[in-house]
Amino acid sequence: MSTTHGATKEGATKEGATKENDPRFGRICRVSGIMKRAIVAFMVLLALFAATAIVLTVDNPAAFQNVMHQLLHIERAGIPSAPGSWILVAMLGALPLAILFFALWQGAALFGDFSKGAVFTTQVSCRLRRMGMALAMLTPAQIVVLALATVILTLSNPPGQRQLSIGISSDQVILLLVGVLLLVIGWVMGEAARMAEEHSQIV
Repeated sequence: MSTTHGATKEGATKEGATKENDPRFGRICRVSGIMKRAIVAFMVLLALFAATAIVLTVDNPAAFQNVMHQLLHIERAGIPSAPGSWILVAMLGALPLAILFFALWQGAALFGDFSKGAVFTTQVSCRLRRMGMALAMLTPAQIVVLALATVILTLSNPPGQRQLSIGISSDQVILLLVGVLLLVIGWVMGEAARMAEEHSQIV
């Protein structure tokens, strides 16, 4: 029994040493570290851009509405210029942005695990599932926000001129498919990692 345990421990040590000495594995760790920093930097820049755009235009209704039009892809026709409505729409627009930030954060954490040499683990599979779930939820969130935004912005219009806009783009469909794909891959990796862990405990 002790011989088997010693052989298993020795095998694990050799495997770890092989990974550390493998130049390809070292490149993976280095590139993963760079990707983690790049994603974090992108998140910071995106947050600064959104905050700066809102701060610089909040006192200018026309400019503020122009920013919201571009961010939410709302058609200009029939949209009133009620400041209170646009502020509510901006609050709604924060929902897809928050989901996107969560997905990016999971991606950064995933590359952080890769940079430490953790590749085939249950934690990695969990991060993949979370990122896939967030990306899959982003498309329906954008659709709902767009629909609610057009209702809010045209609520003060006379009867017959109120709008309910529901649309989906090819980019959103691709994003949804990518999210589902990552979710399934994370699920499969999690099951495989669990089975490998159970097998190692039995041995």
